[in-house]
Amino acid sequence: MEGSLAILGFWLFMIVLILKKPIAMWIEKSKPAPDKQTESKLQNFEVILHAMAKDLGEIKQLLQAQNTGKDLLELKSALKEIATDSDDSESVDSDEGADKSDSDHDDNSGIELVVRNPDAAASDEDEVDYVDERDDLGSVVDATTIKFERILPGSVEQIWKYISEPELLNQWLCTSARIEPKHHARVEYEFEQEAVSNFIGCARIRGLVSNVDHHSRLCHSWIDSGADVDSEVSYELEAVGDNETKLVVTHSRVPSNKMAEYLSAWHVWLDNLWRRLRGVVPFEDAPTTKLLLPVYSAIVLAAAISSAPAQARLSDQDYQTVKAERKVLLDKFDVHWHKADSLEREIFDLKRDNSRESDDRANQLSKSLDDEHRDLRKLELDIRDLDKVLI
Repeated sequence: MEGSLAILGFWLFMIVLILKKPIAMWIEKSKPAPDKQTESKLQNFEVILHAMAKDLGEIKQLLQAQNTGKDLLELKSALKEIATDSDDSESVDSDEGADKSDSDHDDNSGIELVVRNPDAAASDEDEVDYVDERDDLGSVVDATTIKFERILPGSVEQIWKYISEPELLNQWLCTSARIEPKHHARVEYEFEQEAVSNFIGCARIRGLVSNVDHHSRLCHSWIDSGADVDSEVSYELEAVGDNETKLVVTHSRVPSNKMAEYLSAWHVWLDNLWRRLRGVVPFEDAPTTKLLLPVYSAIVLAAAISSAPAQARLSDQDYQTVKAERKVLLDKFDVHWHKADSLEREIFDLKRDNSRESDDRANQLSKSLDDEHRDLRKLELDIRDLDKVLI
């Protein structure tokens, strides 16, 4: 019986093996062939898909060119050629040049180089508003002054807190802030070493409050001894619209070789402030300081071209002498700043002790601290006077 089953299984296997190919061919032939209309549609779809892929590739290239400032780099190159041509030309009368300079300088604000986010067409109304406000470019006021004007969501009181309270400054400007909105108070900002610090050369900014009008105006010096920068920043606030505030940031006495960098940095910082106020998560291709640098380099160059002819400069020897004196004053500023730090720490420790002797000692040190603040302010003014000579 078992032998018969084995023989039967063998022959069944052989029959299936022999008939497998003919059966498969019969099934394949029995399938209905696609008609010519369907085949034509498939071919058309294939052509359309290829065209769409090509178009998408071109759109991607355009967006990449926009995000890398390709057009702006070309503009910058063209402006350099104009500057070279203007330097070579000696036929312009000085009075005419001055008149032209004034008119050109007035028109400088009309230069509109806008960096747009490729996601600006988002349906979310907030995102569209954000792009419009974020793209307000800074302007060059004069050879050493830059300015930004932004309309921010929030009341004047709310924006004031974001420029005068350390905890809120840490959310948009720096990683660590020290500030008190009162006259001659010390200001200190620290930045992440791999963020803005490597770009504009600042890791630690120090200064003194020079002007304060609560909820309206706040000015303080911006000194970076390491990068040889002694400048000043002012914030001005004005209520506009429904729960909106106009913020004007003016950064003066900026070194000419750092104006584009500071314009780029302030643009990003104010973007951060807007996002913080609106609670908007930054999009992936948000402008960075490096992305914006070609934009502001072109703007700074255009402003330089349109400015009045430079006055006679110091001789090389005098220039180096003034620079050396300025470095000495900056070193003195560092020394007095460290003294003030030590005095503040000692006063803080003494006030924790309630003894009379400690109180008397703390009062004596407070007078010394006031003297240090006066010395710091005087040094600031002396350095500023030397800056005027060097410009």
